[in-house]
This record gives sequence, C-alpha cells and structure tokens, in this order.
Amino acid sequence: MQVRVNPDGSFRTPRLIPQGRSNYFEYCIVALCAVLFGVVSCYYDMQYVMFCVSTMILSMVVVEIIQRLVMLVEEYFSLQSRYDNSYKKLFLCVFSSTIPTVLFVTGALIITSFTWNKQTKEAWFFNLLTMIIYVTTEYLQLKTAPIYNSIQISNPKTMDVGAGMAIGFFHGYLRILLPNNPQNDRGLKHVMEIYEAKERIKFARRALYILVPLSLHCPFRLTDMSDIMEESSSLAAIEEDRAGVKNRNYKNSVYKIKCQRPDGKEGRIYVAAEYASPLKTFKESVESDGKFALHYQQHKTDILWKFYTTIVQLVKEDPLTDGLCEFIYYADFDKRGARVDIGKVLLKRLHADIAADKKKQEEQ
Repeated sequence: MQVRVNPDGSFRTPRLIPQGRSNYFEYCIVALCAVLFGVVSCYYDMQYVMFCVSTMILSMVVVEIIQRLVMLVEEYFSLQSRYDNSYKKLFLCVFSSTIPTVLFVTGALIITSFTWNKQTKEAWFFNLLTMIIYVTTEYLQLKTAPIYNSIQISNPKTMDVGAGMAIGFFHGYLRILLPNNPQNDRGLKHVMEIYEAKERIKFARRALYILVPLSLHCPFRLTDMSDIMEESSSLAAIEEDRAGVKNRNYKNSVYKIKCQRPDGKEGRIYVAAEYASPLKTFKESVESDGKFALHYQQHKTDILWKFYTTIVQLVKEDPLTDGLCEFIYYADFDKRGARVDIGKVLLKRLHADIAADKKKQEEQ
C-alpha cells in the first residue's frame, strides 16, 4: 500500500498509487519514423531521402531560430528587470538547447552538406511544406490535452507546483530541522537523544517519518487515522530567526504505536512522525474554486508524485539530511474505500527499515 525506494533510486509502486510515466510514447515515435524512413528508402534513392529528411529538420530549425529572435527582441526591453543587465543571461535564456538537440541538428547539417547534389525542386517543396506544417502546429497548439500536461509534470527535469512545494518544504523546514548542531541544541538526532534521556524511552529509529497520503487528507492528529497509536509529548522545539520572525519554533510530534513484543506481551514503539505540511495547503487549493483549481484537480496525483520523488531526492542528495528523514507515500484508503490504519503502515515501514539497517551494519 506504500511506495518503496529501490537501491538504484527507482520506485516500486502499489496498484492503488499512480506511478511515474515512462518514455514509451517517445520510443514509439522514433520507431515509427525509422519504419517510415525504411519504407520510403525502398522507392527512392537513399541519398535523396537523407537529403530530404535532413533539410526538413533544418527547415524546422530555421523557423525556431526566427521565433527565438523575435523573443530575443521582446526580452531585450526587460534586460535590467529580468537579466540584471547581462546580455549573456539573456542570450542563454533565449538560445539554450539540449545536447541531444545540438547533436541532432549538427548531424542534419553534415548529411545535408554531403547530399547537397541531390537537391530538386520537389525536395525544396517538401521543405517549404514542412515549415508551413511546423508553424501551423505551433499556432494550433495541438498538444493541449491534459495528458500532455501530465507528461510534462511527470518529467523529473521540469519545474512545476509539485517540485516547487518539495523545494520550499526542504529548504524552509527540513534543512532547518534535521542537521545536527549539538553546540546549540539543534538537530533532530540531538533533540531525540535528549528526549530519550528525559522520558527514559528508546525510539525505534532516530529519524523523522513524514507521511504523504494519496488522498491528501491530513488530520490534526495521526491518532485520528489509527486505532493502535497514542500521542506522547512532543520533541523540544528548535528556534530560528527567519524572514522577520524572531524565535520561530520548529517542533515535532512523538507517537507510541502498540505492538506485540517477542515475549507475546503488548509493547510500545516510539516514533517521530507527521504529515507533509505542504499537502494540507495543496488539498485546500484543490478543493477551492480559485484560480488553477481545475488544473490542480486534473493533475492532483501527478503533482503529488512529483512532490514525493523530488523531496526524496533532495533529502538523499544532501549529506546533512540523508538518513534523518523517511517519506511514506501510501494509499490511505483501500479498494473498498475503507480507511487504512496509519499505525500499521508506520509499523510495517519501521520493521523494514530496522532490518535494512541491521543488514547494512553486517555488511560493513
């Protein structure tokens, strides 16, 4: 019922949770182009076909360059406000491209130069037709169906609402809360050690567990979504002067989960856990009648997936936060619509993480 991160960084998703989209569509387009190229080559001279294809590609590049030149002129009037009077920033913003695109265009130029003797009026007609079709396609905006937005959101290289929420959550909360600094009683592990000594308990793991429910439902207490969890006192607050607010408090809740001990008696497992707070605001935006509400409703699961994958990556790639925070992206309602006990979800994940920690120690 919950997403798991594989050792290679990929994700295993249960059926109830929509997974990230693949590049099958792009592969199919490439395969179709290859088949069409092969079929046409059977009826025309190979060099002539290569000349037509390469010049068609260059025709689209010419149209794109003209479009970017127009944008360059428009952006020039915002040189100071947007680009700090830097012509370099302006130029890179307008004319930057990906390495595969540059290689593709370079290949087309090389092929055209070697097959230039194959030019005909028919070939130039195809080029003109290609330019007209390209411009028409851009003007008609054919790729405006919601599925194209979903594909764009799923792309790990693009910036969107989900990635923005994750970046803000990381730098505005986790990056403040997690790193250890014992000199001023800062850092999650240090605060948890103080809590253990004061309460005479032991945490199952010295890490913060953050819940990412598929429904976005984030009640005030985790105990509202569990029959086996109990509230405990909170961890000591961490104070930070931030954005004009003096002594802003950052603190985490502690819960006890009922479980069966090896001797058969009932015991308690202590865990620091909470919901991902940006999801509360996102849910309110989804359910509102405000601007972009329809967009959020259509792409709720895509945005949530982007938030989860981005925040996991950010925490793992930062040595000051890696290993101090675990995220549980789970389906909080089963196929029948019944509520899933979050205490059981946490318990299952804790046992899996403890076993993984032991295995890692044995390997070392």
